Amino acid sequence: MVLVDGQFLRVFGEDFTPFSGNLSLSNRSADFNLHEAYVSMGNMFDTPFSLTVGRQKVVFADEWLFGDYDFYGGTSHDGFVMNFDTELVQVYPFWVKLAEADLPELNAIPGFVDAAGDLDAYAVWTAWNLPGDQTLDSGIVYALNRLPTLGAPFTDKRWTFAGQYSYGGATGLQVDVNAATQWGT
Repeated sequence: MVLVDGQFLRVFGEDFTPFSGNLSLSNRSADFNLHEAYVSMGNMFDTPFSLTVGRQKVVFADEWLFGDYDFYGGTSHDGFVMNFDTELVQVYPFWVKLAEADLPELNAIPGFVDAAGDLDAYAVWTAWNLPGDQTLDSGIVYALNRLPTLGAPFTDKRWTFAGQYSYGGATGLQVDVNAATQWGT
């Protein structure tokens, strides 16, 4: 499957674009951008393995840790998401670029030098199908932040372990419990 999804965002009558999650679209760029553009190959070679490569939404569990901030037009990321799908568990190894240093907003900062730094996430997410209306999601994420701070080189490396237990269906009692811990420099 190939998907190309353009997006036109702006506030009616004004010459700026809205914030999109923790990212923003530049008011110096065109109002049109590619929201999603990817190639997806499902059940490759008759196996439970799938791969999606390109600009895509990355959404897991109830979007507490990984979601697309879809209230403001959505957030999508460049990267790849693999999926190994069995009856008991779905495993998602992935890499996505969460932010890029060469945004026009940063170039407006006096003294800013584009060090070609990015904020990348390398992760493995799992979704377990438990008996009844129960699911257990867990993942480990390594975030490598090389975005410059006030024009100076900067590196931050963080590990995050997160999990979610969910009970309930479309009707009746619904319980979600999320937890995470993070460590690094």
